[in-house]
Amino acid sequence: MRKALAIYGATEETLALVPALLENAEVEVVGIFADDVAAARARASALRIFVPIDSDARLFSRALYGVIDSGAGRPFGERFPDAAGALQVVPPLTARLLWAHGVSSADRRTELLHALREVVESVNLTIDPDELFARMLEIAQGVTGADAGSLMLLDAAKGELAIRVATGVEPELWPKIRVRLGEGVAGRAAAEARPIKVRGRADREQFRVLRERGDVASALCVPLVHEGKVLGVLNLHHSSREDAFDDEDLAFAEQLGRLDAQIIARAQ
Repeated sequence: MRKALAIYGATEETLALVPALLENAEVEVVGIFADDVAAARARASALRIFVPIDSDARLFSRALYGVIDSGAGRPFGERFPDAAGALQVVPPLTARLLWAHGVSSADRRTELLHALREVVESVNLTIDPDELFARMLEIAQGVTGADAGSLMLLDAAKGELAIRVATGVEPELWPKIRVRLGEGVAGRAAAEARPIKVRGRADREQFRVLRERGDVASALCVPLVHEGKVLGVLNLHHSSREDAFDDEDLAFAEQLGRLDAQIIARAQ
């Protein structure tokens, strides 16, 4: 089912965002709310953006997935508190990050980290954590060139890591995969609270590998640490290249891991 989004405020930034949103087959922009409808329609027409624009607040009573608040004028949450309480309300930069699924390349590291920090540091983290984790994993893969990966959370009572989101692994298998602390690259990174970069196959004895994976030629694994506590790990793999990751990739993954850890801590 497509995600129905509404936009509050027809600014240059939100109007420029519309074409990128429309390129995502999973998203539907159902309308734009504007106080000055004539001016908003004129700007949209000049940009060849053909999305319904009006000043009817009933737009926000529809079955929406989220609202993009332009940030111009009175905040959406103050003006429409009843609607805001049941919706994800995000600024344009966050909307672009989540729903305008462009290619995440290495030259966008700074922009992407800025957008992610904006999400994490927002006063009200209304975004579904799993959706955000999935997008962050997608970004990590795009920037580093990984072709698979996962975000695993630590069950401290059992001393095990379990998959929260992953690519390259069928979702029905996620609940069955468990990694004990100290076992494998992920288990070692979590147990020692340190990032690990593996070039080539992981040494079975060094990493206590119980099940060797033929689809992993190189790997990055960073612990998700918040206030000194390990909450999980971020894993990135490449199936054929032994030299897939460099130190810049590891540094980016570490920064991403710190943001993931903050999201997990807030969600908990």
